[in-house]
This record gives sequence, structure tokens and C-alpha cells, in this order.
Amino acid sequence: MLDLPRRVACFLLGVGLLWAAVARGSWLLGAGSALAFAAFGWIWWRARERARRRAAWAQRAPQRPEEKQLYEMVWQHPAYRSSSPGEQAVETFLRVAQPEAGAEVVDLGCGSGRGSMRLASAGGLRVTMVDFARNCLNPSVQSALEADPSPLRFVVADLTEALPVSAAYGFCCDVLEHIPPDKVDAVLENCLRAARRVFFQICTVEDAFGKVVGFPLHLTVQPYEWWLTQFRERGCAIHWSENEGVNARFYVSAAHPS
Repeated sequence: MLDLPRRVACFLLGVGLLWAAVARGSWLLGAGSALAFAAFGWIWWRARERARRRAAWAQRAPQRPEEKQLYEMVWQHPAYRSSSPGEQAVETFLRVAQPEAGAEVVDLGCGSGRGSMRLASAGGLRVTMVDFARNCLNPSVQSALEADPSPLRFVVADLTEALPVSAAYGFCCDVLEHIPPDKVDAVLENCLRAARRVFFQICTVEDAFGKVVGFPLHLTVQPYEWWLTQFRERGCAIHWSENEGVNARFYVSAAHPS
């Protein structure tokens, strides 16, 4: 679309030519002014038409749902359950944190719950799973949850809000990269308040599954150094960290009491 200064210039040119034609009685200048006005009219019409088409296209483009609604839709795809970063991180957590058998752990953003199951079976831990998507748990985890007695429990809660749970240990894997940038501070604060020590694993690359659902899922993609700065600025004690390239890992405790 022609910008406003150029449209004004075309208009003024037409006016000038018309004035000259009237002043001199020149048919050539009159024809020129008519052409200039015609050109300006065509440019103006084209600009309006393009603006109309862009507005219509914007109305047809799908709008990103609320995050809770989006992830309840994502968990309806069996392919999204095919891997579990949390499950793969359990051995590292057990080695670094060395929790005693029977200790309480809160799985912050548990997703399918496969990581929680592994924490309970391999570590002998009592695990509270937290997620805002009610349909996130795998059927096998649901079955284990219903066992009596069960080392697992599930709480529906949003990490962007104050959490109704607390434990000695926190486990937060493949979560923070999914958080909108303007919510990262609140989620970090809530996670650090939910447990005395928290293990974080954060993906540092773009996601692939967003193409399946039509919206990106990794909204805060930052390198290890950026996340390290977030913990340091909060005065956290960083007991252990690792830059794995595609993952940034931290085991930290907050400056404030949980």
C-alpha cells in the first residue's frame, strides 16, 4: 500500500496541474491533471481494498485459546504422550537431590504423570502431581492414582497462581519453556514457594508439536545462561546446575522460607 506522504504528493500534483491548466488554457496540462487524479483515485482504491482484505483475513485466522484450554486440547493427541521428559529426568533428580524414601515431592506441571510414577516407583517417594489440564494424566497413572493406598495424588492447579500444596522437594520438568514470558516470574515464585528445594529441567529449543495443534507450545525459549540469571536475581541458592545444550538443569532453593 502506498504510504500517506506519497498519496498526498499525487493529490497535490494533480491539483497543481489542474490549476496550471486553468491558468494557461492548456489542453495538455488539463489531460495531465486528469491522469494524475485518475492515478490517485486508483491508488486510493487499491489501498482500501488491500486493507479490507487484510482485515478479513485477520478475522478468519484462528485465535490462540487460553493456555488451559489449549493444553486440554493438546492432551487429546495420543502422539503428545509418546515421550516424557520428566520420566527421563528422574534418575538425575534422584542422584542430585538424594531424597530419603517416603519423602514428599510435588511434581509441578506433571503432564502425563509418567515422571511422577517413576518418582514413586524408583525413589519410593510420595508424589503430589499438579497440573491445570484435567485430562493430562495417562490411563496407567489414573489407575495407579486410584489404588489403595497410593503414593500419588493429583491436584488441579495453575502454576501462575499461588499453589495449595507444599513439600520438601519440587520436581519441575519441561514446564517453564511453555510459560508465556509475562508469567515466568509468577511461576518461578510459586514453584520456589511450593518446596524447600526444586529440581528444574527446562528445554532451550523450539517445540515441534506446535505445528500439529496450530500454535507454538514453547513460548519462553531461552539459553541456560538466561535461566541461571533468573535464579541468581531471586537470590536462590544454586546447589547444582548443568547445561545440556537442549536442556538447562538446576537444583535450587529459594532465598525465602517455603
